[in-house]
Amino acid sequence: MRAAPAIGQNHPGLRAIMREGMTALCKAWTVHTLRRAIADVASTREQDYREFGLDKAEILAALKRLRAEITCGASCTVKKPGRDSEGRPLTIIVTKAARRSPVRP
Repeated sequence: MRAAPAIGQNHPGLRAIMREGMTALCKAWTVHTLRRAIADVASTREQDYREFGLDKAEILAALKRLRAEITCGASCTVKKPGRDSEGRPLTIIVTKAARRSPVRP
């Protein structure tokens, strides 16, 4: 016999408490991970992102927006640029920048 159903029968509020605790733990871990990602992106040279056709400022903005949505409890839905879709929960969308050829004298 599994322990969870047995506990749930004896203590009906315990499941709700466990669910809330796990949700809070996941939220805290996600915010912590996002803080670390923001610090890593901020400390990396912009040139490194440009080599892959990415915009460092766009990535930082998307990470900060996601962190704000998670911490304030807002809807974590991001709309795709140029589309009418509702987006997906907990999504970071960045566009790949056109690769610039080096300027030669």
